[in-house]
Amino acid sequence: MNVFSKIKRKTVLYIKLIRPIGWAPFYFPLLFGLIDSGFLSLGSVYLALLIYGPLLTGGIYVLNFYSDIEVDRISNVVKDIEMSKQPFVSGEVSRKEGLFLAAILIIMGLFLSYAIGAQVFIIGVVFTFIGIVYSFPPRLKQIPFADVFANSFAGCLCYVVGWIIFKDFVEMSIYPLLWIFFLIASTYLLTVIMDVKEDKQSGLRTTAVFLGVKKTVQFSFWLCIVSVIFFIVTLINQANLAYVFLTPLIIKGPFSFYKLSKDNSQVCRVGKKLILKSIIGISILVFIYSLFSIIGFDDRTFLEKLLKDLWIY
Repeated sequence: MNVFSKIKRKTVLYIKLIRPIGWAPFYFPLLFGLIDSGFLSLGSVYLALLIYGPLLTGGIYVLNFYSDIEVDRISNVVKDIEMSKQPFVSGEVSRKEGLFLAAILIIMGLFLSYAIGAQVFIIGVVFTFIGIVYSFPPRLKQIPFADVFANSFAGCLCYVVGWIIFKDFVEMSIYPLLWIFFLIASTYLLTVIMDVKEDKQSGLRTTAVFLGVKKTVQFSFWLCIVSVIFFIVTLINQANLAYVFLTPLIIKGPFSFYKLSKDNSQVCRVGKKLILKSIIGISILVFIYSLFSIIGFDDRTFLEKLLKDLWIY
């Protein structure tokens, strides 16, 4: 194997470890924070996407793979990759090499966070800390409900980062945070259901292992209902085209979760479908709002004028 082939192979392995598909749950709240605060500078927007994609989130995923080597070794789960063949388990990436990769990514992410501002840096440190204690002792991942809280809280931090890049923290509304917290909580539970068999065999006491599959799906359904309520409040208070675009999917959510509560055999399929939809939605919104930023179009002003005109006529 020549040098080029080795570099290419290593790149593929590193991409598997940083899990690009797994960035979606954090890109989603980050993007809405950026949109709600004005989406004023494309340079800052793409820098934030870099930090909370391949750098901080990617580095944390590497650490998570590292901590789950023994669990993944016996896993039959296939998500974005086949867990039993993840690079640490296959031996294609050594443990020392993986830790070095994670350290480099996280250090770069925190450095760029500091370049944006002190507040962004502090949130980056807290985000990273949550990722580490989620994967390593006290390992929130194996504490019932703590696993759900950690992921939901990390998502809220991403929204806060998006907001404070363009606006002051004190101007931020609590409603988007509550919507995002409960939305991520409800969808995260579907991902732990996928791993429930392997987690139980490995002695991991996740929320899904603790409650059982049926009760976990029911729990996720009620969390979804709460998230929809806060979404409607947010839509009324912070109306922009992104929320209008998202409304049909949000309203449809509880119906999908209700079906799962009656028949949980489709959990894996629905979970993967939700991730795919979120990736497509994020990509569309980034493109649309990048275009808005370039041409100087204010979607909120446009929407307010449109609603006013419709009300008059």
